[in-house]
Amino acid sequence: MKLSQFDLYQKVILIVGILSVIATIIVFLLMNAQAIITYDELGIIASIKFPLTLQSLFSIFFFLNILCVTWFIIRQATSKLREKEYNQ
Repeated sequence: MKLSQFDLYQKVILIVGILSVIATIIVFLLMNAQAIITYDELGIIASIKFPLTLQSLFSIFFFLNILCVTWFIIRQATSKLREKEYNQ
């Protein structure tokens, strides 16, 4: 039996990665829509405050994206090694 190059785990990683990218974009848009912008006397932006909950969700989904991309690349790079181990 031959292992496939694109196995079940990589499909799961890909699906989770795509869903987290979509969630990241949605949370980013919501976070920016609810931002509180304060200006100084000259009309220049002094500070931008984002809702803490949305900012936390954005960070979680962003780092989940990085994790999925890294894990996918590592599994793809080690597929030949896993195939050799499986055939022994």
